[in-house]
Amino acid sequence: MGKKKEFHILTFVLTLLNIIAASALLLAYLCTKLSPEQYKGLAFFGLCYPYILIANMLFVIIWIVARRKRFLFSLIIIIAGWSFVSRWVQLGGKTRNENDSCFKVLNYNVQTFGLYAKNITTNKRDSIFALIEAENADIMCFQEYYHGNEQYFPNTSLLKQKIGKVYSYMSLDNHLGVVTFSKFPIINSGEIPFQQENRSNRAIFCDIIVGKDTLRIYNIHFQSVFFNEEDYVFAKQATSINDLSNDELKQGSLRLMRKVHQGGAKRAKQARILNEHIAQSPYKTIVCGDFNDVPCSYTYNQICRKLHLKDAFVESGKGIGTTLQIDEKLSFRIDYIFHHKDLKSYDFQVIDYKASDHYPIRAYISFKSM
Repeated sequence: MGKKKEFHILTFVLTLLNIIAASALLLAYLCTKLSPEQYKGLAFFGLCYPYILIANMLFVIIWIVARRKRFLFSLIIIIAGWSFVSRWVQLGGKTRNENDSCFKVLNYNVQTFGLYAKNITTNKRDSIFALIEAENADIMCFQEYYHGNEQYFPNTSLLKQKIGKVYSYMSLDNHLGVVTFSKFPIINSGEIPFQQENRSNRAIFCDIIVGKDTLRIYNIHFQSVFFNEEDYVFAKQATSINDLSNDELKQGSLRLMRKVHQGGAKRAKQARILNEHIAQSPYKTIVCGDFNDVPCSYTYNQICRKLHLKDAFVESGKGIGTTLQIDEKLSFRIDYIFHHKDLKSYDFQVIDYKASDHYPIRAYISFKSM
């Protein structure tokens, strides 16, 4: 009787944990539709989506091994949100042919070229410059771009020496902001005001002539979460075997959830402002940038799904789409290249190049008529 009772207790505990995991997965789906401005804490489920998904997959395996029909509970919920999985993982990418007429787009958060590192050197900047030069992209969108003067970190003039003649438009505050370089002529440009105190987050657009067509290129840096070293240490401890007291776990979790909520609420406003601007564009659009938000989020849904834009990673990527790697257990996809539905993307790649805290991403784009 003792073993049978223990078995029933174990089954009850596993069932309860399964219900919690399945409910969390449903909340992750919901956070793409509901603004974090009104629903506090909801964005946290979207941020944790990959880990919640893995937990539900483990429960499916556990119940199958135990020969229980309970495996259907999580399996049905996973299948119902299968489209979310493709935003994180792609099994096979769309490859361009030699005859395809494409132009290359590169997006990269360059982390101020290492200017704010503890030990300032030009090593990180030179490494980033080398990557940019090697990629030789036709359109380049950079965030956290630092542009100094000719006496101190003259990044723009040095970079142009390496990549050759390019057109450019930048929006900076105290030398820091976003910049777009293009080998194609820029005939119009401007900034989309977010009306906020933190001027390091901003959005710009450039109308660029590509062949006989004109495209509008958006370069975005949405509101940051502003996790500090204390937050990253807690996150690592919480996902490892390190013991945390109940108080430490509670305080750390509440602090992270508060920051995730505050950042998500600000990005929700920014996404709607950008959404309205893109909707009025007279040209086909490409949207690049550091969104500081994951694919299972209200921000992603506002820009990509609501505007019927294509996610270049989903269209032509391969593997896992991680663009921000904190450590081996903490990684997120927050950098994107979206494009108009009448454009095609090929060979999307997250470039394994660790010179910034972000990985650069690139894709080849063509017109469907090409």
